[in-house]
Amino acid sequence: INTATNMEELAKISRERKFNLVAIVTNASHLVRATALACTHGLKAAPFSAEELLLEKDPQRVFNREEKFNRFKEKFELFLMLWDPQAVLPTLLTRIIHSFP
Repeated sequence: INTATNMEELAKISRERKFNLVAIVTNASHLVRATALACTHGLKAAPFSAEELLLEKDPQRVFNREEKFNRFKEKFELFLMLWDPQAVLPTLLTRIIHSFP
């Protein structure tokens, strides 16, 4: 449903399969929060920026300019994690929003 629930599920899978380390690949502005959520679920995570990986393959690639908004959103959600480290509130709000047709 969101990053928090993805990390919760990844933690379950990692324990079942006895993974010692997981790779987190996401956009650069989301990387810190995704890694922090992985850690709150007991995962040892290796973070990788999707943009950097894509640029390694195609140095001429141009990215969308929505990134400024995404960086603000990620900083705000990272700030919220100080009070809600497992992102329970954003998960609840996402579930409520998705319950409407």
